[in-house]
Amino acid sequence: AGTNKLIFGTLEYLDYKLYVSDGTPNGTQLIHTTAIGKYSNFLEVNGTIYFTIGNNVNSTSLWKTDGTNQGTILIKGNIGAKNLYKFNNTLYFVGYTAATGNELWKSDGTSAGTDIIIDRVPGSGDGILFNTKIISHENFLYYISAGSYLIKSDGTNQLNIEFLNFNL
Repeated sequence: AGTNKLIFGTLEYLDYKLYVSDGTPNGTQLIHTTAIGKYSNFLEVNGTIYFTIGNNVNSTSLWKTDGTNQGTILIKGNIGAKNLYKFNNTLYFVGYTAATGNELWKSDGTSAGTDIIIDRVPGSGDGILFNTKIISHENFLYYISAGSYLIKSDGTNQLNIEFLNFNL
């Protein structure tokens, strides 16, 4: 799909539907249908479109598509994926599980390559605000932790620095 096709979700009757289009009626095709929740958080990374499906912010699933029915694939289910962000050609997002709370995750587009980067608050506490927007600047990711710190990260579990405390 990349940048030359439009990917969009709709609600039709009781089903959510995912379409790909070249911008013409004849070039618009249904590629996926679900009843479990809306399609959202669309982001292109290296020619693949990533998105989430779900209605509850903490139970969304991460998906990807190449713009075909066969290429529309569940990456990982019920991980509360939201706020997708592209950094250094890798997908990053806020993810949630009951065991870890909201934390920074990354994905290479496979289930095995989709995981939490660091559990900043061990256990079920949130290490990142669920509605935090992830941004990048000079080869680092920045985000707000649940403890109101600005966090500077290199996108790995090696460098995650509390850069600024907003609770002063």
